[in-house]
Amino acid sequence: MDKSLTAHFLSQVQPAPEAGEGPGARLHGLYADTIEHNFDSLATRLAPDVEMEIAGFGPFDGRWKGREQVRDAVRRNMELVDEQ
Repeated sequence: MDKSLTAHFLSQVQPAPEAGEGPGARLHGLYADTIEHNFDSLATRLAPDVEMEIAGFGPFDGRWKGREQVRDAVRRNMELVDEQ
């Protein structure tokens, strides 16, 4: 994503938290890492037993468990978006 679009999106989702690791700060960090393709950082923000399931979106569909699987799935899905 273009840097200006990234900044605009993040400002609309929730203003960047000043400090701390509350739910808002964590969500903002997850969005930022995903948009900026910083997938290793994304994985560190996830719980070790994280699970993600996507259904009804064709090539994005799947079910993943654990930080590494979820990180790799997000990376793959973002690559599919980038190819459009």
